Amino acid sequence: MNRFWKKLSVSAASLALLLGAGEGVGLTGAGGIAHANNTTYYVNNQSGSGCSNAGAGTSSAAPWCDFTPVNAATFQPGDQILLARGAVWNQVLQLHGSGTSGSWITLDAYGSGSKPKIQRSGSANDRTVYMYDPSYWNVRNLEVANAGDGIRVSYSTLGHEGLRFDNLYIHNIDNVVNASPTTPDGVYYSTGILIDANAAPFPNTSQWVSRDIVISNSEIAYTTAPITIIDQVTSSSEETKNAFLNVRLKNLNIHHAKGPMGIRNTTDFIMMDSRMDSIGYVALPQGTTGIFVWKTDNYGFINNVLNNVPATGSPDETMIDMEGYTNNTYYYGNYISNTNGPGMEFLQLGGGNPPRNPALDHNTNNTVAGNTFDSNHGYAMKTINSSSNPTGTISDNLYYELGSGLTTGSFAGFTQTNNISISSASSLYNGGKQYSGTANTGGSSCTTGSACWSYQLYNGSSYGALSYDSGNDWWGTSGGNVSRFNLLPNATSSSWAAKAWTAPSTGTISLRGRVLKSDISGGDGVKARITKNGSVIWPASGTPQTIGYNDQSGYAANLDAVAVSAGDVIRFEVNNGGSGNATADTVSWSPTVAYTGTSCTTGVNLGLCRTYSSSSQWDGSQTADKAFDGNSSTNWQSAPGSYNGQWLEVNFGANTTFDKVVLSEYGSRTSGFRIEYWNGSAWTTAYTGTSIGSVASPSTHTFAPVTGSKARIYYTGGTSTPILYEFELYNSGCGGANLTRCKTYGSSSNWDATRTAAQAFDGDYTTVWQTAGGAAVNGSWVEVNFGASTTFSRAVLSEYGSRTTGYRIEYWNGTSWATAYTGTSMGSVTTPSTHTFAAVTGTKARIYFTSGIDIPLIYEFELYAT
Repeated sequence: MNRFWKKLSVSAASLALLLGAGEGVGLTGAGGIAHANNTTYYVNNQSGSGCSNAGAGTSSAAPWCDFTPVNAATFQPGDQILLARGAVWNQVLQLHGSGTSGSWITLDAYGSGSKPKIQRSGSANDRTVYMYDPSYWNVRNLEVANAGDGIRVSYSTLGHEGLRFDNLYIHNIDNVVNASPTTPDGVYYSTGILIDANAAPFPNTSQWVSRDIVISNSEIAYTTAPITIIDQVTSSSEETKNAFLNVRLKNLNIHHAKGPMGIRNTTDFIMMDSRMDSIGYVALPQGTTGIFVWKTDNYGFINNVLNNVPATGSPDETMIDMEGYTNNTYYYGNYISNTNGPGMEFLQLGGGNPPRNPALDHNTNNTVAGNTFDSNHGYAMKTINSSSNPTGTISDNLYYELGSGLTTGSFAGFTQTNNISISSASSLYNGGKQYSGTANTGGSSCTTGSACWSYQLYNGSSYGALSYDSGNDWWGTSGGNVSRFNLLPNATSSSWAAKAWTAPSTGTISLRGRVLKSDISGGDGVKARITKNGSVIWPASGTPQTIGYNDQSGYAANLDAVAVSAGDVIRFEVNNGGSGNATADTVSWSPTVAYTGTSCTTGVNLGLCRTYSSSSQWDGSQTADKAFDGNSSTNWQSAPGSYNGQWLEVNFGANTTFDKVVLSEYGSRTSGFRIEYWNGSAWTTAYTGTSIGSVASPSTHTFAPVTGSKARIYYTGGTSTPILYEFELYNSGCGGANLTRCKTYGSSSNWDATRTAAQAFDGDYTTVWQTAGGAAVNGSWVEVNFGASTTFSRAVLSEYGSRTTGYRIEYWNGTSWATAYTGTSMGSVTTPSTHTFAAVTGTKARIYFTSGIDIPLIYEFELYAT
């Protein structure tokens, strides 16, 4: 990604014109009226409020009506501006003045009801909140909506500090993209919160524009850019890394942004305990990304869930773009998933826009540790470099990246250790992503495929379930609770707050997490531990880990090769330190549990969980079982020797019927093979082939159903030695209750050769049909041709990501498509949705999509007679 956030000039006159008569105060933001400090002002335009702009506004019984007197004032240390809950204004709010370190200025709500709202008319020229050179301001409990720009903080001088935004709801700020349409104040992206030092002097290495900035506990939705922090560019095209110091983003819910969050010119930055979803969902010529990073130092992401940068046909399509000059970055405990490009990009490029100086653009000392990468289309991490190699450490990460892998590009400058490939997305369980506020899932048992998390309290002798508080979205009480990312222990020295995960099946698991203080405002520290069925398994010493009151670096809580049986409970627990003092003891911890080996039960793939053998093996790690483990990063390889006569076998243990195999090998080396089955007395040929697919594009081979107690692939020709990643066997179920099986299929378009219409009807929940990138949702379809008139009255559907919002089930009545059912949502792989309707008869059936937040992606489309 490049050409990002061009600076557009703006004059004081144009800004005043934009803000309107009686509201504009010029670019410098000089207020007109100064009041005594430590004064509280009230604003309430609701009926019966008794409001008047002519009064002092210092009584809730006689408040100001609107923002006209607020905009004219320069506020003093200790002042409060309180907006009435339930009130709505279609007016810009301008805030002037500064507090002191011991006496902050506060913008807040009063009364009862919904947050006070600044709701504009939806024009690109509408503005909501301006703040001019603020220091020591609290802004909280406010809703901002329907404008060309959100909260804009403008700095024209150096040396500011103290800025808090808390419990805000900012939404529908998305009119302007890439400076179009043009606005008088030069908006490039409509932004939820913009902190801008464009008008400030260029700071030297001992100066700053603003420091100690916190944005917390807020939802930012449907923006062009959710948050932007940006400095000016000098005439030499150089920028500073210290315009902004000590910036914290905490407990944010950011979703549906056309463009990225941009962090530039910042030192000592942490984003933690936050969610981002559906970012970069419109095509941008410069590329799409969730987070754009430029000219930063000591920059961290800890315990975030970052999901979904969709296919738009744009460059990048990555979650985190470390574009340039990004040194000393660290990523701990994050869950990064479902990007159409790589999960993360490390760029080190010469030239470009913004301009780069190869002598200074180093991108060094990156630490990526203990994260989880899940289903990113273009690898977990990617480097793009034309000057020198980015450097750093990549360790202890878990990843499921089907068809790609952990890294692509040159990672010669990185040290990589103990990064573990996971065999399927369903083997990953993350406490932040799978947090539930509707049911205390898990407990004493958990079904495979469900989240398996519960929220508990240990009282010194036993564990008990906490109760859910929907108003605060936590389990427990204000005196001790467990939420999506945090744990707050209570004040009882023997009690432990716990996130509990219940094993759905027997196997071996790995644990990943970073435990640290979230609240560092005080207290005396906490203790943390991981237990299995009540016994401490981390730390290895058995003694809980002590975490200091202000420790926001924390500790890696990682374990491998932990054996579990179905019903075992792994708990991630926090205690107040044993002192009985729980003040400021909120802890950040969003652990991941992953099955790395299972005592499995067979499913659709008949080759799983059997016994295996081969004619030979390369070594002790490339054995026969590796071709049947469901993990495309492991393989079987024969010993050196003749290709002809090598074989790989699965023993079912009983007669088993199959009619399809799916194969993936390394290097297109096979030129001849047979699929054979044991009929009780001899090996019999079921299929003869001449080529095998790859991990990225496995080959499917179908044949008449055969039954045997064993099956094997027998090689008759090839180059070098066979290397087989996966040998899968299936019974396609032709003639069964699902009427769509073993038919012919079509679609409006396909993503690629591996995501075709047939994959939505193959009975396999690991394969998908997806439309082509950039296809319109409305008008897309996927179809089954029965070949004869067929009656059905029930559909079972499963899709990825709850993306469909409108569709029809249609059937071909011989002359036209007729509607059998109209729906607005579909189920998932773990919980398919069932839709019943009056019986219809046709020779074909299809799903016709009418609306959705992203292009269709269907796992299975099943139809039944009853």
